[in-house]
Amino acid sequence: MRIIPPDAFRRSTWSGGETTELTIFPEGENFKDRTFLFRISSASFTGTESVFSDFTGYQRYILPLAGSLWLAHADPQGQPLYRRDLVPYEVDYFSGAWTTQSGNSLDCRDFNLIVREDLPTQLAVLRPGEAYVPKRRGLLFAYSPADARIRLGSGDPQDLPAGHLALVEEEDALFLLEVVSAESPLVVGEVGVGEKAQKILLVEK
Repeated sequence: MRIIPPDAFRRSTWSGGETTELTIFPEGENFKDRTFLFRISSASFTGTESVFSDFTGYQRYILPLAGSLWLAHADPQGQPLYRRDLVPYEVDYFSGAWTTQSGNSLDCRDFNLIVREDLPTQLAVLRPGEAYVPKRRGLLFAYSPADARIRLGSGDPQDLPAGHLALVEEEDALFLLEVVSAESPLVVGEVGVGEKAQKILLVEK
């Protein structure tokens, strides 16, 4: 398990606030080039409304970690689809090709996962005593806004300090990730960046 501290994250500003990139795969990719397989980020806001960028070819997961957030989606032809009002740790999943408008409270801080639509992906919110069992080989991640302790398989509990990101490359033997203790829920997920993802990269290069 590799723990990435906040001082290793990449921060940038946008018209509505600040975005912190926790990780991107493959490492070193620029998300603006649309050549990455997945990206995890967290945003804060200086305004209360925004329009999401077009990420055709990707799927998106978003949830507020604090504050409130609403999303209104329309299909690529502009036909309204639905609107959702999200409270902290409630997840919305949608296509990056949709036109998405959002509104938020000024204290909102969100968690974003953008992943290629052809890669199998799971996202879950775990609380103390709960566990996640990976579904496939790939990359497992865990993020906690507050201090937490997690256990991989039958190993000893390990600290996951507040605001740090844990990355685990899954091997042939799948194991569970258990939240031993935490002062807030954890966002846990996995992306199937195994052999299929490597073949995608080889073909595209």
